[in-house]
Amino acid sequence: MIIHAESGQRGYLLTGNAQYLTHYNETLLHIDNDLEYLHRLTGTIPEMKILADSLSSLTNIKLNKFEETLTVYGDSGLTATAEKIANGNLSGSG
Repeated sequence: MIIHAESGQRGYLLTGNAQYLTHYNETLLHIDNDLEYLHRLTGTIPEMKILADSLSSLTNIKLNKFEETLTVYGDSGLTATAEKIANGNLSGSG
């Protein structure tokens, strides 16, 4: 699912077409639902709960990077976003 969110984000960044953000936002809902389901499945097994928590944490880090990039794009446009990525001040599409 992360790849679908990244694809939607990238499509929007490259084209400016908000239709890609619709796909991106729908994917975020699926990711949240999937992580909640995973936690329900693993809640009674301590070792699996640790792994599920780690996956959730890493997923949130990745999604926060996507959001940061979209915010810079929305505030400053494509050129400024690309410059920040090139200078190492932004992590690109993830």
